[in-house]
Amino acid sequence: MEIKNLDWKIESAKELKWANAEKTRIDCVVKFEHFDEEIPFTINPNDSYQHSLDLWAAATAGEYGAVADYVTPPKSDFDALMENYQNQFGGNFSLDKI
Repeated sequence: MEIKNLDWKIESAKELKWANAEKTRIDCVVKFEHFDEEIPFTINPNDSYQHSLDLWAAATAGEYGAVADYVTPPKSDFDALMENYQNQFGGNFSLDKI
């Protein structure tokens, strides 16, 4: 894989948290030198951009503080309803049974 270098300078990063349970992505808020504002950003160790790889290395080394634990998002109303029906039908459920 070719690593692209856009020469984006990282001024700061904060609010780091694991974006998935596998700990292969980190969500954060980053201030790049060429942007006026901080922006939400997701990084991973297999990115093709050098600034993302630099951010990953610094984040996992603790340079921006601890990375917060991944928090499983709450189930949507639909997912909760489907789980309820799965339980009612002993796991043998399809939408045509509603």
